[in-house]
Amino acid sequence: MIAASYACPNTLEEAVAALADPAAMVIAGGTDLMVKGRTRNSYVARALVDVTGVNEMRGVTVHDGLLDIGAAEPLASLVESKVVRSLSPVLWQAVRSVGGVQTRNRATLGGNLANACPAADGICACVALGALIKVVGSQGERTIDASELFRPCPACLAHEGMLVRTCLFADPREKKTTLEPGELIARVLVPQRAEGELGSYVRLSTNRGIGLASVTASAIVVREQDGTVRLARACVGGVLPAPRALEGSELPLVGTKLENADVLRCSKSLGTIMDEECSRLANGSYKRRVAPVVLGDALRALGQEGEDVPGVPGLRRIAVPSWEEDR
Repeated sequence: MIAASYACPNTLEEAVAALADPAAMVIAGGTDLMVKGRTRNSYVARALVDVTGVNEMRGVTVHDGLLDIGAAEPLASLVESKVVRSLSPVLWQAVRSVGGVQTRNRATLGGNLANACPAADGICACVALGALIKVVGSQGERTIDASELFRPCPACLAHEGMLVRTCLFADPREKKTTLEPGELIARVLVPQRAEGELGSYVRLSTNRGIGLASVTASAIVVREQDGTVRLARACVGGVLPAPRALEGSELPLVGTKLENADVLRCSKSLGTIMDEECSRLANGSYKRRVAPVVLGDALRALGQEGEDVPGVPGLRRIAVPSWEEDR
């Protein structure tokens, strides 16, 4: 891969300064950018800023009820972290689903978000969990909700939706994130699992192994002692023009006992949303059929049909999964 220049800053301040160059762009693990660069030689005029050596963008800490994850921390470290597995089992399951071991050794959560692939595993989980994204740039810091990081981009869905290959746009900023020029994701703040909270993560891929998911679904519920749902939130990836949380009238579960009729009502709701918003979805007829099923699987895992994942309290799966087993 050829680039105009390459910088490897040691501090966040140095990284922000390097990004003042209009031709600069961030690279962390490079698991997507390097593929694009080799394929199209896209970065001959770009200045790559490698943030893997920035200590402020590494590590996992816990404070104020939040799991604070460095955007440049390799996904493999998050998979191996007992803190991540116990405090945010849904995120743990999502990052564990990314690629193979070699990919996770390089890939980062910040890169997973900034690359903005519609079916990215980390995005689906972060949106469902209500994660906060700490963004840093020359104008200072700001914190935004994970779902606010993305602008609607039907072209992304048409380009890579059902076509599960990595999107080959030359510049990841063409993926329509709300990052301004010169900004980068520094840290990701994920709420800790609440008492009584159950979560699930389901992915469907058209090819077995480590291929990019075609549809993903992450669901979170908190139930009262009598089984009534008090809080419900979900996200479906690779389906809508921009990742967003499904809740309220789009996920009509609050006050229910999460029975099969309730799950079917939510699946129907997703189908209606897709009919209204996804006219450019690649192979839309296929996804219109399977996406509600994938969401239904994620929700059924949280009800009586679900079972606990051994060694991961708060994470559930359906007893006989209809989705791809993890590697």
